[in-house]
Amino acid sequence: PPTAFGRVIIDRSRGGGELNIAPALSPDGRRVAYMSERDQFSVELYVADADTGKVLHKLSSTATDPHFDSLQFIESAGSWSPDGRLFVQNAVVRGQGALLVFDTEKGRRIKEVVFKEFSELRNPVMAPDGRRIAFAALAGGLLDLWLYDMESGEKSRLTSDAFADLHPAFSPDGRQLAFI
Repeated sequence: PPTAFGRVIIDRSRGGGELNIAPALSPDGRRVAYMSERDQFSVELYVADADTGKVLHKLSSTATDPHFDSLQFIESAGSWSPDGRLFVQNAVVRGQGALLVFDTEKGRRIKEVVFKEFSELRNPVMAPDGRRIAFAALAGGLLDLWLYDMESGEKSRLTSDAFADLHPAFSPDGRQLAFI
């Protein structure tokens, strides 16, 4: 059973849902962002205390926000900023790939970037500088890696090939990117 490997933090008996997926631990290890259908209407993004499992904030409300098609959680989890204040998650907004940036301390969305040329985004990861986000984007049936700068609003293509480029990971200094 799962308890043979670790302590359960979030499950149905602790206020979670039947489906609790895509966990991402904050840099300091004190909080966990995860997706759950605990409110029974849709899968939403939550931030909980990693020790007690107590929900601190519900970051998304896709059931009551009609411009969201969905949060994209099946093949990717979101990513924390190095200081643990921000969390980035991929979504589909009106049929287009988007990045959503949340302030985890205030429990609200602070930025939404919709990319009209992408039908889907995957695996967003924040750089150590807390400014850039690398992600995989689906366009024309191909998945390539892109980089988005939150301050300038510029995006740049990192790969362009017929392979599925996924799961970007920054080096500790943020100068290199590893990927599958």
